[in-house]
Amino acid sequence: PDVDAEALGTASDFFPGDFQDLAETHVQADAVLTCFFIDTAPSVLDYIQTMRSVLRRGGLWINFGPLSYHWASCDADEDPDDHRFARAKEFCWEDLRTILTGAGFRLLEERVSNDATYTSNRKSLERTQFSCIFFAAVFEPEEGDHGDGVAPQASSSSSSSR
Repeated sequence: PDVDAEALGTASDFFPGDFQDLAETHVQADAVLTCFFIDTAPSVLDYIQTMRSVLRRGGLWINFGPLSYHWASCDADEDPDDHRFARAKEFCWEDLRTILTGAGFRLLEERVSNDATYTSNRKSLERTQFSCIFFAAVFEPEEGDHGDGVAPQASSSSSSSR
């Protein structure tokens, strides 16, 4: 970036490793940026659940990338012992939008970019381009939903009069 985040009084962190392990660290973020990322999961549903546990209520998720779903297009015979192939799921943007809103995300902005260059080689005239989804969503779970994967408890009150 052109501006030092620390000079602005803000902090940013980088967490290498498996994204889903963040849920176990109890990290709480005000914002998460994902780029060419959400389709790398065997099931994007797992990434959405992890995002729910990582973002604070009111936190922002900004995403840009394709929905190529690498796992679903692979052949499970390549590694029959890898259980992730059996869990692979593909969702079109319309279905993913519905899943996100059902998971407590309110979409602030969304658009399709049809010419996102991923790689190119001018000498060989080779270029890989994707149609990508951009979205910005704020995490606003229902009251009682803490984003931890545990369903909100129904309040129970009993009163009796004699």
